[in-house]
Amino acid sequence: YGLNQLGSDRYVEDCSFLRFKTISLSYNLPKKFCQSIGLTSANVYLTGYDLFTISSYTGMDPEVSDPSKITDIAKDNAQTPRSRRYSMGITVNF
Repeated sequence: YGLNQLGSDRYVEDCSFLRFKTISLSYNLPKKFCQSIGLTSANVYLTGYDLFTISSYTGMDPEVSDPSKITDIAKDNAQTPRSRRYSMGITVNF
């Protein structure tokens, strides 16, 4: 085995980051409108997941692996950046 498998601090970077994981917007439709279409109430919502990350880290994703043992080191496994996801829907009560 060569020495390349040993941990090194040659390429250590600060992995500090701020990630907006979940943001939700919700709107309750007016009661008069709901009653006019035969509903008690209705709510429309839009949720965004992993919308953006603020970091000066040069790798793909600053959320690196967490060492499970004290002797392990955290490693960037070149994970694909998290994709943005959106969800929308409506909740109705009759």
